[in-house]
Amino acid sequence: MMPDKNWREEQKKENKLVKPPPENDFMALWRNVLLHSVLSHEYRVTDLMKAVREFDGETPFSVHAIWCAATILHDIVLPRNVRFVGAIVLLQHDLLEDTTSEVYFRCSPGIRHIVREMTFLGGNAEEREKLPGCRPLVKLLKLYDKVSNYLHRLPSGCDAQAEEQEHISWLAEEVDGVYPGTFIVATVRSLMM
Repeated sequence: MMPDKNWREEQKKENKLVKPPPENDFMALWRNVLLHSVLSHEYRVTDLMKAVREFDGETPFSVHAIWCAATILHDIVLPRNVRFVGAIVLLQHDLLEDTTSEVYFRCSPGIRHIVREMTFLGGNAEEREKLPGCRPLVKLLKLYDKVSNYLHRLPSGCDAQAEEQEHISWLAEEVDGVYPGTFIVATVRSLMM
């Protein structure tokens, strides 16, 4: 909810730096979850190789979650609540698989549930089996995850990459049927040309 005009005018008159009104606590949650995700992927990984990205063995793993979260926040075709909830979930979407951390304690039960829905401990095989039955929001968020991972694997030309392209293309079509015109689907279509 946006502050009303009177609130903004009062602040301009007083010329003070103040926090936004209390009903807008997304920024505080974003900051805390971002820090929780970064620290979890740095200090609480279940395997030391999960602290860094596979493609170079040096880039902090947390950049993946940050990329996914930042990208959905910029996808302005999506409703605000989808972008904000999606960003908080995407910052944490690999915590349960790759770290000993739990979802940030101040997140709502709904956020915790979505993070659990995005977690496939059986890897890609389990994900491909169960993802078709997941709700559209989970498919949308999984698309950001898949595109981020796909981007750092280019180019390869192997059978596994062709299979991944097919999976991502299917996922993009599923998402576009519910959330038409998103940036992430346009990205997939341009990548798969």
